[in-house]
Amino acid sequence: MKRILFSVILAFGLTSACGGDGDPTPLEACQETGVLLCGYYYECLSEANRDLLNLPPTEEECVDDNDARCQLNNDLCPDDRWHGDAADECIDAYTGLSCSEAQDVANN
Repeated sequence: MKRILFSVILAFGLTSACGGDGDPTPLEACQETGVLLCGYYYECLSEANRDLLNLPPTEEECVDDNDARCQLNNDLCPDDRWHGDAADECIDAYTGLSCSEAQDVANN
């Protein structure tokens, strides 16, 4: 259930970036957000909490799983509607989170 939530958070955040031109691409934004979140999950959460979220055993596998989901959902936002600036804002929101903030993201 939480793994599905993780995917929904990424998809919602990135599809909300539709609306114009800009960088990064939808795929790059999805992958970058996944790298950030997986990093927090394996730095900040206990193994037991990661198990509750149904996360894979390693951060690398988490990133690989996320990349696969990003590839599958790459067409969520057509290029002519993509707004990279909004994606950058989403990525920036995940950059520099404390472990407490990362745990809140994981638990919501």
